[in-house]
Amino acid sequence: MLRRLQFFGFYGLFWLSFFIICKIYFIIFTAKNLVSANIIDVFNIFIHGLIMDLSATAYLMVVPGVLLAISIAANVKVIVSIIRIYTIVFLVIISLLVVADAELYNFWGFRLDVTPLIYLKTPKEVLASISVWMLITQVIIAIVLITGSILSYKKLFFRYNQLSKAYFLYSPLMLFCVALLVIPIRGGFGIAPMNVGKVYFSNNNYLNHAAINLFWNVGFSLSEINPNENSYHYFNEPQQTNLVTPLLSGNTASDSIVLKTTKPNVIILVLESFSAKVIGSMGGMQNVTPNINKLSNEGILFTNFYASGDRSDKGLVAILSGYPAQPSTSIIKFAGKSQSLPKLSISLKNNGYNSAFYYGGDIDFANMRSYLLNSVFDKIVSKDDFPSSTYNSKWGAHDHVVFERFYNDICSQKQPFFDVLFTLSSHEPFEVPNHAIPGDDSSSKLMNAINYTDSCVGNFVAKAKLQPWWQNTVIVLVADHGHPDPGNSPNHVPEKFKIPMLWIGGAINSTGKVGKYASQIDIASTLLHQMNLSSNAFSFSKNIFSNEPEFAFYAFNNGFGYLSPSAGVVFDCDFNKVLLNVGNITSTDALEKGKAYLQNIYKDLNGRK
Repeated sequence: MLRRLQFFGFYGLFWLSFFIICKIYFIIFTAKNLVSANIIDVFNIFIHGLIMDLSATAYLMVVPGVLLAISIAANVKVIVSIIRIYTIVFLVIISLLVVADAELYNFWGFRLDVTPLIYLKTPKEVLASISVWMLITQVIIAIVLITGSILSYKKLFFRYNQLSKAYFLYSPLMLFCVALLVIPIRGGFGIAPMNVGKVYFSNNNYLNHAAINLFWNVGFSLSEINPNENSYHYFNEPQQTNLVTPLLSGNTASDSIVLKTTKPNVIILVLESFSAKVIGSMGGMQNVTPNINKLSNEGILFTNFYASGDRSDKGLVAILSGYPAQPSTSIIKFAGKSQSLPKLSISLKNNGYNSAFYYGGDIDFANMRSYLLNSVFDKIVSKDDFPSSTYNSKWGAHDHVVFERFYNDICSQKQPFFDVLFTLSSHEPFEVPNHAIPGDDSSSKLMNAINYTDSCVGNFVAKAKLQPWWQNTVIVLVADHGHPDPGNSPNHVPEKFKIPMLWIGGAINSTGKVGKYASQIDIASTLLHQMNLSSNAFSFSKNIFSNEPEFAFYAFNNGFGYLSPSAGVVFDCDFNKVLLNVGNITSTDALEKGKAYLQNIYKDLNGRK
């Protein structure tokens, strides 16, 4: 009986040690985020993360504990073999997750959870973001970690391959030990069960993220995958209504009309990963987007404009449906819910417009196909519509190829038209046919790819200006989301979400800059009001050219930012704490409005079938 208890105890120590090794690996692989930390901070990662490591360990001990309890009445060799297989399976799974998590963190800025599962339906596109050398390196690391952990388990537990018989009282004692696991599983004796916020200890979010146990985090997020549960309930109904009502569109008329006609052709160019940090006309780097910098003087540039979320699927829904991003899920994953969203393409089709959507990549990525089909575009052009000779090695057709097809089709298209082009060349791994910006680091590659797409935009606009349809056309250039680079911006900060929006075209009757705080979700209402069409269906979208409240809301992995001219906050929902007061102004009002707005998003999301 004693040997079984020893086995059970050492089994827990084995998993706890494994999780600590995994944490060390994560810190080493993401060490660039430690620039402002010291040795005490690193030590605190392990101390504060221990409670979650113990919880994860306890979860893994339950099944072996039960098996050991029944070993008195079963073949001991079989029980030990089952535990060995169980352990190896989880070692393989967790090791693969650990390697993927560290790599993804450098791209996304948050620990692996259920979010990436949406992309696993299209593994080719996921792998397209990873270079061959990077993939080989990660595979080698995973093999080393898996092999080392399995060999260690076999060596440490070899002496327990044979267990002697035990008295019948052993089973209740063993089951009692298993029952005690509920204490570390819950994170102690407190009222609140284990949650991510329990390991948060610093104002540096990377340190908090490093303290998280990956296995626990993935398991928890899988258990919370139900989109119909509102995890963001901060106010009762009257309080929430009073706070959020002024922030929702009142269908307010425009103070100024910037279009020469109410029925222009509309083109939306969605620019992959274009951050304001690289747009010279927005105060960013001067040499990356010379064409957009020049075009900014010919149209209307929105200088306090923000992405709604941090992924392409969230950006498309925000732009085309005026629907805000969600921190812990994406409505595009749920075809039934996204089908019920309002869509610019449908609003314009109902007013006599022809429509088309162009993307050089695979529209099955991130469940885009169902959303685009529900948008009732007359034509959808994607990767398979281009010859393979025009592809880069990963994603699909180069941007200049897509723009050429786009231009040729428009020239023969019946007016009025609503066309959308979504670029892809400035997505990792940034394979483009030009090398205008030297450098082999990720930031230089990104800027070079953006420079290439900027040249494609410039060529397209130059040719479009020569066509008769130009004089009756408005082109909206807007990014799908920002990017950590250049500058390695933390995942939550406003500068990562600040993006360009520029209106140009022959249908524009004025030029200049608009400094109002706004985001992608406001495009729909603003555009429709300029066309004298109703925007009632787009309840979250506000008319920028009106006197409606001025603010921008963005969501990151389980947190949000709320920005306005007077104050702004960045709030972590796991930590339940303000991470940043924008403008050094502590504003309870901004925090309450942001919480009420987030609560309203999930109220709406849950109400959709």
